[in-house]
Amino acid sequence: MAGVPVGLGYLRPNGTAPRPGFGPIEALDEPWGYRTGDIGVIEDGRLVLRGRGDDQVKISGHRVEPGEIEVLAGQAAELAEVAAVAVDTPGAPRTMVLIAAPAPGAAVDPVALRARLAERLPAAVVPSRVVLTGRLPRTSTGKVDRRRLALEAASGPGHGRPLPSLTGDEARIAARLARVLGVAGADAGDSLLTLGGGSLQAMSLMTELATEFGATPGIDRVLDGATVEQLAADLRAGDWFADAAPELPHPPHMPDAAEEIPASPVQQEIWLADYWLDEPAAYNVAVVLDAEGVLDPGRVRHALERTVARHPALRSVLRRRTDRILVHTLDDRQAPLEIHRVGPQEATATERAFVERPFDLGEDLPVRAALLRQEERDRLVLVFHQHAVDVPGVQTVVDDLARWYGDPGAEAPEETIRPDAWLRPADAVTLDHWRRTLSDVTSGHLTWLQREDASPSGQVVRRRLDVPPALLDARHNTSQGTSFARMLGSFAHAAQAAGAPDTFVVGVVTTRRTPGVSPLVGCHLGLLPLLLKPGATVSDTVAGTREALATALAHRQISAGEVTDALPERARLAVTFGFDDLETREVDLGGVRCVLRHVHANALQFPLAITPWTSPLGHAGIDVAFDEGLYAPGTVDSLLAGWSALLAGPNTAEPR
Repeated sequence: MAGVPVGLGYLRPNGTAPRPGFGPIEALDEPWGYRTGDIGVIEDGRLVLRGRGDDQVKISGHRVEPGEIEVLAGQAAELAEVAAVAVDTPGAPRTMVLIAAPAPGAAVDPVALRARLAERLPAAVVPSRVVLTGRLPRTSTGKVDRRRLALEAASGPGHGRPLPSLTGDEARIAARLARVLGVAGADAGDSLLTLGGGSLQAMSLMTELATEFGATPGIDRVLDGATVEQLAADLRAGDWFADAAPELPHPPHMPDAAEEIPASPVQQEIWLADYWLDEPAAYNVAVVLDAEGVLDPGRVRHALERTVARHPALRSVLRRRTDRILVHTLDDRQAPLEIHRVGPQEATATERAFVERPFDLGEDLPVRAALLRQEERDRLVLVFHQHAVDVPGVQTVVDDLARWYGDPGAEAPEETIRPDAWLRPADAVTLDHWRRTLSDVTSGHLTWLQREDASPSGQVVRRRLDVPPALLDARHNTSQGTSFARMLGSFAHAAQAAGAPDTFVVGVVTTRRTPGVSPLVGCHLGLLPLLLKPGATVSDTVAGTREALATALAHRQISAGEVTDALPERARLAVTFGFDDLETREVDLGGVRCVLRHVHANALQFPLAITPWTSPLGHAGIDVAFDEGLYAPGTVDSLLAGWSALLAGPNTAEPR
């Protein structure tokens, strides 16, 4: 909203500062206005509200729009009002809880409602539990009091209530369940779901139960809502699973701890990002070995321990010493392997939860593994932290696992992944390509969009563009170019109109992932600079972008640090896109054929981060986040307006 009627702020009796949102609206050329926080699009000449930007929350590394969950809940049951809120419970991860007030005379089953939502929503977005109430609390202005709802949900079932006396197996299971969820206790009728747990907590519960009983129930049984009483009955009936490890050669003792060494510039940046940003799994790198058969858990554990013992980087942690970040190599630490029995419907959700679990950089080894056991096909999930391992390093680890799984007594090769080498150096041809390509690049090619007095402020400004869903759909790729190349090309064309030089540089972040997950978003793997040269027409620009992208990807086996060395001194890639790069490889584990696939990682926060997204309701868009101290909002808004017009034009899915 802008214009004369907009006031200077809210009048508050206690004299607090005006609410953020008031200020100049550069995109409308208005000296004063108010950003309401609502998200909307124009459809057939009408303004259609899609939710609120300030309601978006992070759950297990996923951005969640509560409004979309509330819309689906209203379609699935007769509700008078409903609210989806993020709940923070001490000692447990953040969860989403749905609080619903049934319509007069309506009978609503919370378990059935959650099941219907699970059919429509991705696993990470499904509320951990549904709570029924008579009416939702309101603030003094008549809005739903989400803060109060979150506090009440956090102190809900299992917090401070008297518990009946449990004995035997029920008591032991209930104690482990309460410990995982951080609640005061659990009774015989409680389940992981009714106490607010999800896939991530289910995996932790499996580990706890394996420690307590030496066996576990199927994780699908837990996620189906089995109660403490039912799990105990399954245990007594012999329906839990135990994995026995055969006798194997003992891995060599890990060498003594190396002296602490200074972290590389890239490692320091990763440590700072982990410390400051709300992206705990942003630097997680994951691969999965989909086995066409059953794997031996004992051999997997042995192969993992030998691999960790061989590579000092896999035993390295980052620790702060006063004003320095140091790499410390642990001398003796058991390689973490979890074993879980999963059903076919829960395998993907379990994999996702394991991948998105954050690392403690100062304590955890930068590698962990989970063997997901199924009836006929196992799945081995490997998760790394990028402060220690890059893509070539991941391939080396997989090769070692295959070697020692097939032959537990095999000799170790001499070459190791060391923390002081961090990333395997690029070959001479690749280095020469990037040095020649970037030889004429100056700081102006990188900072053309920034303020003249640019200085990081820590104040993040966010913008969102609605785009046709076809734009982010790989099925619309053609021989003339991929959807990603067209998106980059249209950005280059809009950037030149907004004042970019004839040639400028953006970052392209590549990672190898599976289809169907948040297309085009990557992590800090394969961070490549891309020179964009806008042509006379959009189609010319797209064609040039396609060629530049193909050339960059042909020389992508280079570390982020080596790319930085080829750029002007102290320069960095300020504008960064993601790219979806699908690639598979076959691996032989002792005669069992496995297909290696890369799992997506979350996007990192760059000075100007551009993140495409899709929603459960079929919407698509591009989120833009930038530091207000580095970029003037008016300048960015002008660029985005031109880009949005190109993206939303006719025949967006085809080359123009």
